[in-house]
Amino acid sequence: MQALISRKKIITIVSVLLTSFFVSCGGGNGNNNDNTACTLDVKICSDGSYVGRVPPDCRFAPCPDEINFDVSCNTDGDCVLLNKRYGFGCCWSGACDPIDYSLSNWISVNHNWLDAQRSVYCPSPEQCGPAPGCPTRIINDRFIPLCLDQRCIKSPL
Repeated sequence: MQALISRKKIITIVSVLLTSFFVSCGGGNGNNNDNTACTLDVKICSDGSYVGRVPPDCRFAPCPDEINFDVSCNTDGDCVLLNKRYGFGCCWSGACDPIDYSLSNWISVNHNWLDAQRSVYCPSPEQCGPAPGCPTRIINDRFIPLCLDQRCIKSPL
């Protein structure tokens, strides 16, 4: 078990370092033309996750527990489910994890806000590379994002 945890931490650190490298090479959305390169160090967040630096000012990306998620909405179509454990969900973060929307780390957020944050903090899809070849295991998908009283919520079906 200890070896599995250590291996998982190493894979997480390497993933964050590679993501930081891709971000530093092209900016958050691929539109950063000043070619700012940031150091590849990582910040360990209070929840145990890691974040890297983001050009052009090379500040650390916010930790998932530091993000003030926008949950405002006008219609159900304004909302999307997001695993807050992975912050903005850059590239393929969490793609191989089982999906269980009943867990509290799955929240409903404004999709336009999420897209805007991803354009700042995430590499472009081309910089992320191909999707990992792991099967998606769905444990509980019986929740949907809804807009209720102009707030995105996660609602059971």
